[in-house]
Amino acid sequence: MSDFSFNPGTRRYRDNRTGRFVSAEKVRQISQQTINARIQKTDKLTRDLLQRKITVSEWEEKMSFEIKDLTIQLYRIGKPDMNASDYGRIGQMLRMQYGRLRKFSRDIILGTQSEAQIINRSKMYVAKSREAFEEGNRRGHALINKWEKRIITKRESCQECLFYESAGWQPIGTLPRPTERCTCRANCGCYFVFSNSRTRPTQNMLSLNFGWTK
Repeated sequence: MSDFSFNPGTRRYRDNRTGRFVSAEKVRQISQQTINARIQKTDKLTRDLLQRKITVSEWEEKMSFEIKDLTIQLYRIGKPDMNASDYGRIGQMLRMQYGRLRKFSRDIILGTQSEAQIINRSKMYVAKSREAFEEGNRRGHALINKWEKRIITKRESCQECLFYESAGWQPIGTLPRPTERCTCRANCGCYFVFSNSRTRPTQNMLSLNFGWTK
């Protein structure tokens, strides 16, 4: 994000080369590219594990570091002006991730996972870090907005995600963040949009520009 400057008043990035605001879609693309690059890196760690170049303990330690680093990076993309409370929220997310990773390590040691399952599951743990971007983005927008809405992007979204979208506009902080409390889990493609309307927005208000809704 070195080519962009962040404006706390609008919760938007500005392209330093053109002077134009960066769209929310572009920022989401950057966050996903960040995740994809990290998956390539951790995929090598997992293959080193499968080739017995590193132990399960070493793999877990290295994976924990990568997930922590990625989680902080993604949260900061969503909310560059982080404070102590933000680091506390990141800590909560990481504790959940570490717990899942520890269970995964035990499954590997017990031999209950095939190589294909280990590779795929490892990628999912990294992809799950996208929740950090969504949470940071939401916490930042809570400073200037009152409402949030979840948008689905996948043709075959799970029933939970369909329900969350159908709930429409809700007070900001109400809906589960994408990748949470849904069958899609790390594969969830949903995202938030926000509104600063004084009253609950109507469904057709997505056609208007509320800062980051477009």
